Amino acid sequence: MALDAGAAIESVYVAPEGRTNHSVATVVDRAFEAGVRVFDLGPGVIERVADTVNPQPVLAVVGFSPDALEVTRDLTMVAVLVDVRDPGNAGTIIRTADAAGIGAVFTPEALRGRGYATALLGAFLDAERDAGTDLAYLYSDIHPAFYARLGFVALPSRTISLRADALPSERIDAGALGNADAPAVRRVFAALDARRPFGFARPPLDWEWQRLRATSREHAGQHVQLGVRRGRGLVAYVTGRRVPAADAFVLDEFAYARDADARTIPPLLRAAAGDLRTVRGWLPPAVARDALPRGAVRARSGPITMVLPLSAAFRSAFRAFANAPRSAADPCWSTDHI
Repeated sequence: MALDAGAAIESVYVAPEGRTNHSVATVVDRAFEAGVRVFDLGPGVIERVADTVNPQPVLAVVGFSPDALEVTRDLTMVAVLVDVRDPGNAGTIIRTADAAGIGAVFTPEALRGRGYATALLGAFLDAERDAGTDLAYLYSDIHPAFYARLGFVALPSRTISLRADALPSERIDAGALGNADAPAVRRVFAALDARRPFGFARPPLDWEWQRLRATSREHAGQHVQLGVRRGRGLVAYVTGRRVPAADAFVLDEFAYARDADARTIPPLLRAAAGDLRTVRGWLPPAVARDALPRGAVRARSGPITMVLPLSAAFRSAFRAFANAPRSAADPCWSTDHI
């Protein structure tokens, strides 16, 4: 941290909740004892002045030091991580990897069993590897073992089911969202997505596909998107489909802007379900999973999320992920499945 490194700290700013946080209070006291100016902020001020979506309850203005930058003279890109304790912080710095997605592999029945699909995929993967692509991914609806023989690794792929009447019924100001709310929905999604260890980037074209998919007849049921506002701003939303034939609200995704807004997700889901018996869908990814109560979690028979590391850098990162304890969350939303 800056204090330990002897950096020139100009000033420190503390939110009200920072004063009741032991770790933050300890750091602030150390800064004050070192002669740093400390300013207490009013409620909501730190969220307006910080340049992150979900700021910590303490900010500091620290002078820049050019020391040791000489070693980077001949490098085109440098990432420096100092005492990173939160995986989300690392994800903010090293955020992107080039990925190649495989939408479908099909061989006419009369030509199957001759190795055409294996040869085609092998040539595709070799070309992507030579082009510097970091990973290939796909969602296998049938025969995951076929892709495993090519080196693909199956990631956790599960579903969750919740009893709608067991979800909190606290009163929230929920309302239906429309096309005009799309920018606000994107902002809330980005706020939550920025805190995930990893996830698929969602460019404008992907958002447009999401909009078209919601109005298509690709899936059974009635499309529902509900949100909660604070003032004029959207703070949380849920998206899915009401399927009366299955007596279920099928969840596609949800997001919330701040930790404090996570509590709105269960009652939003209950409102979306209405008189339907269950809420079900893919097990949400990291961070978002914490917003849901415990439910019945089962392995999916399909689509199975599968990844093949191609570059040395991604193989190393993926090895660390694979050796970590099994996560209570899955790697992606069902809306990532195209």
